[in-house]
Amino acid sequence: MKTTYDIVDRLYAIVNVAAVKALIDGKVYRWTRPPASTKKDIVINMLPLKNIEGYELQEGTANINIWVERFDNGMPDEATLKAIVQAVITALKAESVASEYFELDIKAESLINEYEDPRWCYANIRIGCTIENIS
Repeated sequence: MKTTYDIVDRLYAIVNVAAVKALIDGKVYRWTRPPASTKKDIVINMLPLKNIEGYELQEGTANINIWVERFDNGMPDEATLKAIVQAVITALKAESVASEYFELDIKAESLINEYEDPRWCYANIRIGCTIENIS
């Protein structure tokens, strides 16, 4: 049986590459972003993973959030978000795993306003993940 940690670790390895990291001044994080971060960061997290005994595949939904500070006038830095989103999507599409079945399906992408700190917004990439249910 796979866990959410297994999926997040795999996505971290896919996204934490030079082509993506060159576009951010922060880091790629698992699960959550440090509250005091003032950098462009990427956070990978996962909703519950279906663990049904006896099934060969497990399915779940992951999120990749790309954090960018807004301009002084409150508008999002769309050019930066677009470039980082494209680099992440390119990395996701290039993923191939020979040792086991691991399929990624980009379900949605959207801009989300951060209400707790209006200086920030993030692009959310929602990914359907299917992985072989083996240990």
